[in-house]
Amino acid sequence: MKTPTYTPDVAEPAPIRCLWDTLFNDCSVPNLPVQTSTFFALPLELRMEAYHHALTGARPKFAISEAALLTTDLSALIIRQLPPWCLSSRQVLFEATLAWLRRVRFELEIRGRWGNAKLLEFLSKLPGDAGFTAVRELAYTTLPEHIPRARSATRLVRQCTALRTLALRIGCTTLVTMESSGFGEQGLYRPKTLAELQDTYHLQGLFDACAHTLRRVEIRCQALLPYRWLGADRTRAKVYRAFQELVDRCVEETGRRAQVELFTVYEQKVMPS
Repeated sequence: MKTPTYTPDVAEPAPIRCLWDTLFNDCSVPNLPVQTSTFFALPLELRMEAYHHALTGARPKFAISEAALLTTDLSALIIRQLPPWCLSSRQVLFEATLAWLRRVRFELEIRGRWGNAKLLEFLSKLPGDAGFTAVRELAYTTLPEHIPRARSATRLVRQCTALRTLALRIGCTTLVTMESSGFGEQGLYRPKTLAELQDTYHLQGLFDACAHTLRRVEIRCQALLPYRWLGADRTRAKVYRAFQELVDRCVEETGRRAQVELFTVYEQKVMPS
């Protein structure tokens, strides 16, 4: 079946940059004269085309990295992803932008002050708190020690009042400690205890910031621990389990129940328990 097209009642569409600028201004420029002025009043076929063509893509969700956020104009990126008819009016563009934001996963450095600040700046330009309430997923890479010092990340998480998924990426070598039976002998790694992990990772502040809406926590491991690093009775799953228990405890202390899942970056599957 041929996909229907949408043609606005204008001889020539306004320049993209002008249209986008009016989205963030005080309605000094009226909406363009179009047949339909709101995204949700468009025919269902067109809305489905937008979700399929631009808002879902080949993967379930887009991922916007911090590097892309720092080097790319996010407004221009959104416009490139949306079908042309989404530029038919300011209201259509605004609502389509919010729909796009709901499908995006932003991947930031937890101490990346500039990436967090740029996303904060962009979301704050949208009318009211619409931009912040549209964000559903945040992913933080290179999880460091002493997270309370990462104030920009905590502030962003707190302002995203509809956040559902929080993903954390860790390095496997930070979950183990070396023990040696004697001088000159090859040491083995043992998983850190829960108390040792609590001394290293202070996650409570981050989870408290999104306690009211959080539904899912993803733990993604950056590198796989070689089996030769571990003793015969130790598996990688045991190494990860203590950290997962730490996250479980932090989430429980917020008073809500959130699903905690453990992945490896390369295998892209949940580690066995």
